[in-house]
Amino acid sequence: MTKRSDDRFVKLPYDVLDSAAFISASAGAKALFVFLIRRFNGRNNGQISCSVREAAAWCACGKTAAAKYLDELIALELIESVVKAALPGVASSE
Repeated sequence: MTKRSDDRFVKLPYDVLDSAAFISASAGAKALFVFLIRRFNGRNNGQISCSVREAAAWCACGKTAAAKYLDELIALELIESVVKAALPGVASSE
């Protein structure tokens, strides 16, 4: 396999992988974390979007499990939710 200059990769630093938060995360939450890191392009920190539907598709799970994984990553402080979005016309439970 030859290396191309346009190859992209996900960098997971050891300090993240070895953190108590990451170690304690469920397998589904870890998979979702990789998906979110994959969306980082070097300039969009704080602007990475992820819907529950997108998370469910990536993790090959239902929307309820995907929402649980997002909440888990937030609770473990591996990610931060800047804006909690909802579909237009759908009442928020908060």
